Amino acid sequence: MRVRLCGLFDLPLFGGRLFMDVAGTDYDVIIFKLPGGRLRAWDAHCPHAGALLQPMNEMGGDLVCYLHTWVFDIDTGDCKTVPECPLTGYEVAVEGMDVFVTLPD
Repeated sequence: MRVRLCGLFDLPLFGGRLFMDVAGTDYDVIIFKLPGGRLRAWDAHCPHAGALLQPMNEMGGDLVCYLHTWVFDIDTGDCKTVPECPLTGYEVAVEGMDVFVTLPD
């Protein structure tokens, strides 16, 4: 399911933003704007214990889960703490000034 997440200017210049219950679904999405303007969208829940990940916990390209301090690469979604537990990624696209994500049906 492809949904409009926000306008491009609704995202911070650098860093991330959390979107809860995207388009009336139960999906929570955390999106990051990387250097060069690339966007990455992830399920906003830690795959370990389901804690809600917060953009304010991003440090130098790593996102730290506050619950058990698992560390994720915001570009790849890889977990640096437990490599077999990456973040679930969503396809993200920019069309004009709109940002879209593709969520599971």
